[in-house]
Amino acid sequence: MVKAEKNKKLGISFGSEDLFLVEAEEAANNYKVTALLNITGDIPFSTDLLTQESGAEMVGNELKSVLKKNTITAKHLAISLDLTIGNIIKIPYSKILSDKELANHLTWEYQQYVDDDVSQFVFDYYKLAKAPSMRYSELLLVGTRKKVISFFQEMSRHAGVELMRVSLDLISALNAFDINYKFHPKEKIALVEIGLHKIVITVLEGNNLIGYHYTILDEGTQSDDILSLIKLNLKTLFTDYELGTDKSDFDYVFLYRTSIQLKTLELIKASEQNWKLFNPFEQIRLDTELQDKIDYTGDNSEFVEALGLAVG
Repeated sequence: MVKAEKNKKLGISFGSEDLFLVEAEEAANNYKVTALLNITGDIPFSTDLLTQESGAEMVGNELKSVLKKNTITAKHLAISLDLTIGNIIKIPYSKILSDKELANHLTWEYQQYVDDDVSQFVFDYYKLAKAPSMRYSELLLVGTRKKVISFFQEMSRHAGVELMRVSLDLISALNAFDINYKFHPKEKIALVEIGLHKIVITVLEGNNLIGYHYTILDEGTQSDDILSLIKLNLKTLFTDYELGTDKSDFDYVFLYRTSIQLKTLELIKASEQNWKLFNPFEQIRLDTELQDKIDYTGDNSEFVEALGLAVG
C-alpha cells in the first residue's frame, strides 16, 4: 500500500531572483525537510508570463517534470510572491469593529492603495501580536490581483498539485524565523532580505512584526553599496520606530539572500558588525539523504522563504 503524503507540503518562492523549492514533512509537531532545490533553471518563470495565455500551462508542466524527476511526492503547495507582484500594508484597527465592519474598512483601505478597481484584487489580513511598546492593535493587509491567483491555480492543476496558500515573501520569511528562533519581546531585531534588485528590512520586537522597509537597487549595485545601504537603513529605521532610549542599534540583525549569486557571509564579514546569518535549518531536521549534501557552516539562507511556506 502506498503511504499517504498528507503530512508533506511543498513551498516555492515565486517572483524572487531565483526560485527555490522545499518539501517538508510534519510529524509529532516537528518538521523534517525531505527536498531542497534551486529550480531557477528548470522553471522559466517571469512576471511577464502572468499575462500570457499559455503561461500557467507551461510553468505547470515544467514544475510537474521537476517533481517527477526528483521523486517529490507532496501534493499540497504553498507559494510566496515578491512584493513587486503583491501588496502588503500595515494599518491600525479598532477591536470594537464587527467582522463585517472590519471587512468594509479594509476594502476602503485597500482601494486607497491600489491604482485600479478594488474588485480586481483579492486580499486577506493577518492580525499582529501586540508588542509591549505598541499603543494600538495593528494588522497586515495582504493582497494581489485576482488574475495572479488564477495563474497559480491553473499552474498547480497542470503540475498535479493542489494550491493551498498564496503568501508574500515577507510573511514566508517571518514564519521561517518564528520556527527557528525565539526572542524576548523587548529585544529589537531586524531581518534583512538581500536580493539582486532589492533590499527588504523587517523590524521586529521579539518575534512580533512592527514594520518593514523596501529599497530598490539600481542595476549593477556593488557589494560595498549594498552594505552602506543596509547600515543606513538600519540606523534610520531604529530611529523612526523609536526602538530605544538607552541604545542606538538593533540587538540582533539577521541577513538572508534570495539569489545564489550573492555572498551573504562575505557581506557580514565586511560589515564589521555583529550581524548573523539567517539559518533556515536552525531548528529543522533534514532527511538523512540531505544531511550529506548540506554544509551546515555555509550559507543556506536562500531557502528561508520556501522553508517558511513548507512548514507554515
